[in-house]
Amino acid sequence: MDPCSTNDDIEDLMPQLETQRAATGVRIKQHSLSKARADAGEVAAPSAHVPGTQKVYVKTYGCSHNASDSEYMAGLLQDYGYTLVGEASREEADVWLINSCTVKNPSQDHMATDIARGRAMDKPVIVAGCVSQAEPSLNTLQGLSLIGVQQIERVVDVVREALAGNTVRLLERRVRPSLDLPKVR
Repeated sequence: MDPCSTNDDIEDLMPQLETQRAATGVRIKQHSLSKARADAGEVAAPSAHVPGTQKVYVKTYGCSHNASDSEYMAGLLQDYGYTLVGEASREEADVWLINSCTVKNPSQDHMATDIARGRAMDKPVIVAGCVSQAEPSLNTLQGLSLIGVQQIERVVDVVREALAGNTVRLLERRVRPSLDLPKVR
């Protein structure tokens, strides 16, 4: 059995690792406080402050492009280790990510309602999509982290900063290379 395949703390693994490494001649010096805790049987609970261990609620409003962007951002967050929660569990989420569209006005209204709900629950709220890109000075968006349409690949960084209590606004428009592929309309 590989002792590193479990989710135990390193202190819990020390006796197993020591036996395994004794055969290879590798020595590990265990910190005295860690050894005292291990001897006392204390096991630390996972910290809510460890990046990638929190729950993220992702909500999408608007066009099919927004839906695609949300799937991309959700994939990045999940790959990093965050747990994605749905509408029914949004109260349990540590942070809310709302992706909204400016073209469809009802979407923007729903976004404003969700922002108010998230703030009322004292959740860090992040707004992505063309609303944040086109109208970052909206009163509804004041004090929130924003991700522009050309910055969605940095969603993990923004979530991490929002959970740390910081506000991030990534709205830079970048020049994208032309794909230079034939196109049929």
